[in-house]
Amino acid sequence: MKKRIILLFLIFLSLFYITPISNANPIPLEPIHSGILTPLNETSIYLKSEYISATISDSVVERTEYILKNSEELSVNLSIALPFGIWELFGYNLPDNILLTINGIEKEYNWSIFNYTDETGYNISCSAIVFNLTFGPFEEKIIVATYTRSFSASYGLRFYLYLTETGQFWNCSIEYARFNYKLDLIKGKISISGLDSYSSSIDGHYLVINKEFYNWTPTQNIVISFDLGSPPSIPDIFVLLIAIDFILIMILLIYKFIYKK
Repeated sequence: MKKRIILLFLIFLSLFYITPISNANPIPLEPIHSGILTPLNETSIYLKSEYISATISDSVVERTEYILKNSEELSVNLSIALPFGIWELFGYNLPDNILLTINGIEKEYNWSIFNYTDETGYNISCSAIVFNLTFGPFEEKIIVATYTRSFSASYGLRFYLYLTETGQFWNCSIEYARFNYKLDLIKGKISISGLDSYSSSIDGHYLVINKEFYNWTPTQNIVISFDLGSPPSIPDIFVLLIAIDFILIMILLIYKFIYKK
């Protein structure tokens, strides 16, 4: 119950001051039981390469490309998840205009909930788009997903999170990975982690960063944050009214979320 209350508070707070956007490397799935998705422990399919590019400003326009390869001479049927963040479990900040293609041909997908345990032993649930693929002997497939995301907050912190650690579920190093980001310098102070020793350049009011990896086993997620600063000061009476409104809404949300189950 306490975790639900905290989660509701963080979601509501994010609408005003903290806006997270997250996604992750694809994950091979165990056969589906009771609608619960979990990572597959062993498969002959591996993540050969990836290329992630995004322009981040008031919104995020992102393109992700993955090459998966069958390392054996037998055909393989496999379910794959492309995860997004925990916030999207509640229908908040879902990607828009998703286009998924396999070898250039549009592919249908379904939304589902995915559960996995990270390196620290913490259990994580998130939303994911799920689809099935059949690989012939030694066949490669190119998966491309494009979509847009929107930040809701005009002040405070904006976070872009890419979970590279989910690439470890393929039990093989990634031969080649490239990350390319265009970051709007007008949108506040930028902080970057998970891309050490990246190259950079300036394109108008954008900072362009690029990082390549070879024979890479991901160990650190990518986090890009924008500090937009505090909102303009307003009279104390309005602060009080907003605080009262916030408390009443939180009480209503907690009641509906906990006691209506």
